[in-house]
Amino acid sequence: MAHAPPCWTPAPDLATLRTTMEAKPDATETLRFDLAPEERGQRLDQVLVAHVPGWSRTRLSNLIQTGHVRINGAAVTKPGLILLEEGRVEVDLVRLVATRDARFKEPVVLYEDEHLVALDKQAGTLTHGNQPGGEPSAASWAQARYGELPRSPRMPGLEEDDEAEAEAEANEALRAGIVHRLDRDTSGVLLIARTDTVLAELKRQFQAREVAKTYAALVHGDPRFDSDWIEGHLGRKEQAPDRISVVKEGEGRFASTYYEVKERFTGFARLAVFPKTGRTHQVRVHLGSIELSIVGRRCTCRRGSSSRSCRPRRRRSAGKRCTPSASRSRTR
Repeated sequence: MAHAPPCWTPAPDLATLRTTMEAKPDATETLRFDLAPEERGQRLDQVLVAHVPGWSRTRLSNLIQTGHVRINGAAVTKPGLILLEEGRVEVDLVRLVATRDARFKEPVVLYEDEHLVALDKQAGTLTHGNQPGGEPSAASWAQARYGELPRSPRMPGLEEDDEAEAEAEANEALRAGIVHRLDRDTSGVLLIARTDTVLAELKRQFQAREVAKTYAALVHGDPRFDSDWIEGHLGRKEQAPDRISVVKEGEGRFASTYYEVKERFTGFARLAVFPKTGRTHQVRVHLGSIELSIVGRRCTCRRGSSSRSCRPRRRRSAGKRCTPSASRSRTR
């Protein structure tokens, strides 16, 4: 894109966007219900999902952690609390209103025309939000800059790319124009469609895996091979339903990732990574499963864990290593 046109002057309401959407509570109603006998032994956040239609587990977990959920009158702040006895549950359904969010980093426009826009999404910025009035995202920034963007239902007959996208489609307006998704902590090129025709065609190409994706990753460790395939199923475990992990064959969804070592350092390596499927957190989880954790990623270990136990462990039974062939090979 050597001849990309110059960026447009920001629309007036971008200034408003830059000073909006930090989570400021504005309670509207309180939901009350009695725990049923069959709900004993379940996690609190999972039970709330069943009682509060339209609210994601992440959103309900935030309510729990901020003291808006009570059991028998006592506030609870642990989403993973196991319910051992029956009781009365009260949930303050807190809506979000706009205030300032200093974390938001504006995307950089790499290319734009009347059909599509290519953005450089910054690390720390959401691709799209999951609830109205939530924190700003690349999608909300694009709508503020370019006006109303197209939205479309999932095309029939094509494989759903990941669970997060399926949940987001419950509110298509939040992701208008969004063709594909990058994790919050991943920077890179993000395509925005400006017409219905372009949105449908680009989504078809991504879902049919006709688009080649390349990631640059700096990882801890010393890769055994100069290039290799990592293949295995990704999904959520019962012990940690809020995390994506490598799971046994027959569980979750199959995922395939190819990587090449571009440069080696003492204790680190720079990789080029080519995910062939588009699962949630695929690159991070697949690399972590072979002890190549991404440098700088936030640790999700339990508090008090040592740095050694916090590192990803090799899981030989979970990720399948392919036999070298013309299309599936490793090099030393």
